[in-house]
Amino acid sequence: MSETGGTGSTHATQSIVRGRMARAGVVCTFAFALAVHANAAPTPEDSALATELFKQGRELMAAGKQQEACPKLAESRNTSSLSWG
Repeated sequence: MSETGGTGSTHATQSIVRGRMARAGVVCTFAFALAVHANAAPTPEDSALATELFKQGRELMAAGKQQEACPKLAESRNTSSLSWG
């Protein structure tokens, strides 16, 4: 096997992985942006839960685990009192 063949294959695999991660990031961003916001003011417990879920989601995103992060970020958004207006 030639050296360029092995390197090219590794580079192609890395490129595919980067592309998939980018698509997952875009999907996660849209899911987070489209999460439904409840009209009622959250309780202190809801606010604490939203903060913890958001923290976990950010940590998962930093670790490259977008598919695990998206639901946590969306749930954080659902239980928070943040305004998008």
